[in-house]
Amino acid sequence: MVSKWIRNSVALCFLLFSTFVQAQDSAVINFTAKLEALTATNFDDPLASGPLAFFAAIQPDILRLDGQIWLQDYKGDGVYSAGFNNVTGNRILIHSPLLERIEAQTWRAEDASDFADEQGGPVELSGTAVSQRTKWLLPDDTPNGVFQVGIAGGEITGLEYLYDTSVNSGVLFSDPDDGASNPNLFDIRLDVFDIVGDGSSFASPQKFAAGTQGFLDAAFGLNTALDSTTDINGSFGAFAPGTAESTVGNSTIGKLINEINNNTDENGGNTANISNDGRHNGDTGIGLITNPDQGDGYLDDIFAATTGDLHVFNSVSDLDVSITVTQVPEPATSTLSLLAIIAVMVFRRRF
Repeated sequence: MVSKWIRNSVALCFLLFSTFVQAQDSAVINFTAKLEALTATNFDDPLASGPLAFFAAIQPDILRLDGQIWLQDYKGDGVYSAGFNNVTGNRILIHSPLLERIEAQTWRAEDASDFADEQGGPVELSGTAVSQRTKWLLPDDTPNGVFQVGIAGGEITGLEYLYDTSVNSGVLFSDPDDGASNPNLFDIRLDVFDIVGDGSSFASPQKFAAGTQGFLDAAFGLNTALDSTTDINGSFGAFAPGTAESTVGNSTIGKLINEINNNTDENGGNTANISNDGRHNGDTGIGLITNPDQGDGYLDDIFAATTGDLHVFNSVSDLDVSITVTQVPEPATSTLSLLAIIAVMVFRRRF
């Protein structure tokens, strides 16, 4: 009788423990969006005519962007959001060929990857191998704007991102220190940047258990759906050479885990191959961080917190982007013409 009571007590304790210690699910939402409306103050709409309109007609992806939202603790139906500089565990990445890092954490490779592309390793947008100081662009947990995603019946019902300088006046994409925009556009103030989509833009989600191949192959960070092809036959991608030759373009969870946990070429494999600076060279005197703004450190493995399933949502059509911009200060016509040409050519390197 006593042994039976003990067995029943152990079973009850296990049941109670398993009830309170549940596996944590996460979700990643990948989408593309296209500029549909631009309101310009102090200068003519560059999408209506001029060099930018001409270039967009040849390469329409210049007006599209890659977007990604990461929900660290995903519990199914509900509304998930993050506000300006508000750390919730939810993250967002928005990268445009023209405006570049609208929302992103910028990390740097310490050296070449130990994993060649044929082994599933990272490559730059240009297709070349990763080298020291190559940028890894990952979703940001301290957004410049606000975003909200609605889930009902396991499906996305709506998604919106809004950056509005009238609300978040402390951050301007035109600020050279902010590192978000094309440096040739620093005198363009981005007043409002709005992305809107509904459930029709997304396919039903896929679900992968943590650690499985589907989980490892899921995008995390810039994994572009845009045209990045440039070749000697005259084809050119949406990304400027300076960006294409310095930015990882196929980032996934598995690739990041390899760079974080399986790096072997620096300090006997005791440090990650991704850091805030890319020049720590195996220094073990610095620790692990989850945001490059935290100072010197190597990228920590945030995926260890996902012990349950990863829910992957992918868009099947572009979401809509609308922008309101102002030229500051008001320029002369000749300045506008020069700016338009520079904005289209965007032959630059970002450091």
